[in-house]
Amino acid sequence: AVEESEERVEKLAAEWREALPKDKREAFDEILDMGRRFFRMRDERGLATDLTGVGLCRRGIMEAGRRLKDSGIINEAEHLTVATKDEALSLLTGNLGSLSNKKLGPIDVPTSKVLQNRFLHIKNANPNSVPRALGVPPPPPPDTPLPPGIGRTMRNIDVALMKGIWDETSGSTEDVKDNADRVTGVAASAGVVTAPVALVLQDSDLQTVKKGDIIVT
Repeated sequence: AVEESEERVEKLAAEWREALPKDKREAFDEILDMGRRFFRMRDERGLATDLTGVGLCRRGIMEAGRRLKDSGIINEAEHLTVATKDEALSLLTGNLGSLSNKKLGPIDVPTSKVLQNRFLHIKNANPNSVPRALGVPPPPPPDTPLPPGIGRTMRNIDVALMKGIWDETSGSTEDVKDNADRVTGVAASAGVVTAPVALVLQDSDLQTVKKGDIIVT
């Protein structure tokens, strides 16, 4: 497979070189040679430097965890991998009081049970339960300088986001099949209004929408 790949690369390089004007081929050869020599160094950087350092750090943390386990401070060596730097240093130096953080203030050093629970939570957590975003999502841009139609669309999107349109668990959980006169969903506009309903399931249905209708899609 490697030989076939190299042959394909050489064939493509020859075709590209042949397609160039003759006075450009020398520059092409120089750029191609430079790329072949230096891009490999770039791609190997992760293995030669980054991953090597990460591996050495992990081995050091595991060795420190082994010593803490032998001392009866933590339950398993790998539990130290979920401790913060300050927590790990306090456990290793025997300073089992409270830590001091400039931003957070005093912090209790975790017990062996706390580290165990933290480790098991990270290990067994369902990745699908991770939120799409952390914190409060930023508001949409102001619609003042936008054309009227786009401004209304931005306001409707803002309302939909506030109501949790992207949350699959939002909305009513009642079964509406037993009530043919009732429809549940997420409103795209704020407030309560009474008006005729226009059901839009395809583009041609838009022709039947009148001013003042409530559009249901």
